[in-house]
Amino acid sequence: MSENIEIQKVLDEAASVGLRSRTIEAAYNILQRSPDIDRVQAYNMAFNMLLQNTDEPDERDLEPVSYVDNEDDDVDLESEDVKERFSHLDDIDDEDEL
Repeated sequence: MSENIEIQKVLDEAASVGLRSRTIEAAYNILQRSPDIDRVQAYNMAFNMLLQNTDEPDERDLEPVSYVDNEDDDVDLESEDVKERFSHLDDIDDEDEL
C-alpha cells in the first residue's frame, strides 16, 4: 500500500471523529521536529496523541466545506474593460522564460 493511501486512511479515521485538521497540523509539527521519521508513522502518532488528549472535535472538521470552482465563469476575459484594467500586467504567454 502506498504511503499516500495509508496517510489518507489515517486522515479518514481522524475525520470520522472530527480531528482531521488537528491531525494534519500535529503530523506537520512532528515532521518538522523529526524529519527522519516515516510520514505514515508521524500521522499515526499525531492522530493517536490527539485521541488521547482531545476532549472535543475541531470545529473546522464538523461542517462540510463547499468549494466554489466557477466563481469567475461569468467574467468575459476578452471584454475591453477587462483588458484595459489588466493591461499593465505582463502577459506570461508572451514571455520566453519564467
